[in-house]
Amino acid sequence: MTSENPLSKLLKLVSNSRKYLDLVRLLKNGHIVSLYSRGDFYDLAYKGYRGDTTFYSSLIGKHDKSLYLGTGTGRIFAKLANQCPLLLGVDYSPHMLKVMLKRFPQISRDRILIKDVFKLKMKPRTFDVIIAPFSFFTQFERAASLKLVRKLHSFLKKGGRLYADFYSPYSNPKNTELEIRRFNISSSKYFYKIYHYPKSEKKLNEYTVIYDAGNVVVLELKLFDYYPKDIRQIFSGGGFKKIKLTSGFSRSVKNTDLVTVYAVKN
Repeated sequence: MTSENPLSKLLKLVSNSRKYLDLVRLLKNGHIVSLYSRGDFYDLAYKGYRGDTTFYSSLIGKHDKSLYLGTGTGRIFAKLANQCPLLLGVDYSPHMLKVMLKRFPQISRDRILIKDVFKLKMKPRTFDVIIAPFSFFTQFERAASLKLVRKLHSFLKKGGRLYADFYSPYSNPKNTELEIRRFNISSSKYFYKIYHYPKSEKKLNEYTVIYDAGNVVVLELKLFDYYPKDIRQIFSGGGFKKIKLTSGFSRSVKNTDLVTVYAVKN
C-alpha cells in the first residue's frame, strides 16, 4: 500500500476554502522540493528573525575558535566570518553553499564543510563557541537533537559556550489547523506561505508556494515543537550544567515566537 503524495494532502487541506482558488491552481501545477535544494529561493521565503545577526555577532570574539551549524546562504555567517577569522561553518547542502559563495565572494571555500552534522568528527575540546541559529535544532526530533548536543558538548573546550534559538510552539494559533498568507514581490512573482499545524502531531509543516514568471515551486520545511522544558532536558541530557533560556534576541523586546539558549560546558 503506497502512502498519499504530500502534494495531494496539501491540496486537500487548501481546496476546502474558495478564498484560495489561485493557490489551488498553483499547487496543481507545482512540485514539492526540499527547501535546502533551492538556495536561489531560500532568502525570498526566509528573511530571518529580526535582530538575529546582531545578536549572534555580539556573542563571538575575534579570537574565539568557533563552529557555525547550518551556514545556509550566508545571511548571518558572512558577518560572523568577517569578524572572526577562526570561524568554521558546516552545512550539508551544496546548493546553499553555491548561493552563498556567489553572494559573498570574500568568503573562502575552505571555511565551510559540506557535511551532515551528525557525521561530523572533530577532536574533543576544540572550540570556544558553537552557534546553531535560525531554529537549527527544530528540524530534528528530540532523540536526534539529544544525540547531536552530546556530540557538540564534546567538541567544546572547558568553559565553551553553545548558542542557539528555537521556534516556539507557543506562537502557534490555538484554534486553527491551517494558516495561509500571500506575499507579492512583483507583477510576475509572488508566493504563499502555508502553515499546517497537525492536531495529532507536535510539529509545524510549512510550505512556501512560489510563482515566478510561469514556474511554480513548492518548498517544504518541517519544524518540530520544543517547549522550554524539552530544551532544558536536551541540553542537560547532553552534558551541560549551566543553561539559560530567554525570549527573543533582545532584553528590552520580548518575542514569544522564539526561545534563545545559552549553554556553558563546565
